Amino acid sequence: MANPLISMVCCFSKNVTDNTNKILGIIDDVESFNFVLDDIQDKDICIDWNIIKKYCETNIDKKDGYVRLGLYYYYKEDANEEKIKECFNIAIEKGSVDALFYLGTYYDRTQNFDEMKKYFLMAIEKGNIKAITELAEYYEIEEHCIETAMKYYLMGIEKGSAAAMQSLGNHYRDNKNYDEMKKYYKMAIDNGSIDVLHDFGWYYLEIEKNEEKMEEYYLMGIEKGLYYLIDELIFHHTYKKNYDKVKQYNLMGFEKMKDAKYLKNISQLYYDEKNYEQAKKYLLIAIENGDTDSMIIIAKYYEYIEKNTNEAIKYCVMAYNNKHKRALYFVQCFSKNMETYDEFKKCCLSGIANGDIDAMLKLALHYEHKEKNYEEMKRYYLMAIERGNINAIFKLAFHYGTLKIWNFVYF
Repeated sequence: MANPLISMVCCFSKNVTDNTNKILGIIDDVESFNFVLDDIQDKDICIDWNIIKKYCETNIDKKDGYVRLGLYYYYKEDANEEKIKECFNIAIEKGSVDALFYLGTYYDRTQNFDEMKKYFLMAIEKGNIKAITELAEYYEIEEHCIETAMKYYLMGIEKGSAAAMQSLGNHYRDNKNYDEMKKYYKMAIDNGSIDVLHDFGWYYLEIEKNEEKMEEYYLMGIEKGLYYLIDELIFHHTYKKNYDKVKQYNLMGFEKMKDAKYLKNISQLYYDEKNYEQAKKYLLIAIENGDTDSMIIIAKYYEYIEKNTNEAIKYCVMAYNNKHKRALYFVQCFSKNMETYDEFKKCCLSGIANGDIDAMLKLALHYEHKEKNYEEMKRYYLMAIERGNINAIFKLAFHYGTLKIWNFVYF
């Protein structure tokens, strides 16, 4: 079964509202909240932090309220040391063991290792297993004290920590003791570790050169929600020129994440094979899923391959109506071959009705250079000027051969 948190992070989109709502759905579980915030920070995913902060402040009296608010400051306002410590310390006074751990991780990040050790040890005394692995990794990486690191790794393993098993496996991997590495990786898998599936797959690819075993572990990881491994499989098989596999994993990527980029990748592969019907098929599926870039791509296909300008303009208009930034440019370009600009002008007027300044400028330029209708040209330049567009001032001034228009507009 896939880890729902990992699957959720993999399915974040460019839609800030959707991303924020997903986080609000798990925010009351502080471990899940921390997991997701940590992961989205690494992936540069956009959320509405103001809504997250407001929720944390409004629900401060609920269970773990101060831990949640502390995590907000930890991830969003990490320079606000006073607020981070204040929130976690209040939570500690209320008996939160999680707050001990998170305050320890804060001191780890700020390299205040004495305070880090203090809070990790307090957390361990109160039964927090995660702090054991963090302390083990600190002793191995920062102090190079393998004996102490091993003490904490084995303590974590004794308490059933899959993270400790994976980290000890990584230690043996880095020291090229692959038999011990496999032992602890397998132990971690048996105890529910998901990330270790990537590490195991990487080992088989890079060390044993066993692509079949690599794929086996990556597929296990994907099944558990590590969807980023799909991209690694796509990259690997592209490098190997196994294009059927590339198509297979791109299709899997779309099925798992509903990201149209995978459909466009498949379409491009078929296009390169000159299998245009299949190329169109996957673009049309992407379009059905609202991808505006695919509308432009299929428009170019109709224009340059099938020489069907009517269809090309149809998809450009569709893209424009769905807010694609360059769609109007392509409507104008393809209209030249039709020797009629009706669809272009219709698009411009539709955009102007919605306040699109670019549509005003393009329509003004059209009347200036194509139809030589200078009254209409002036009308749309002035419309853009009224909305503060300086470029329109210079366009109009250049047309009349004078900068007096500047004085006309501003003085």
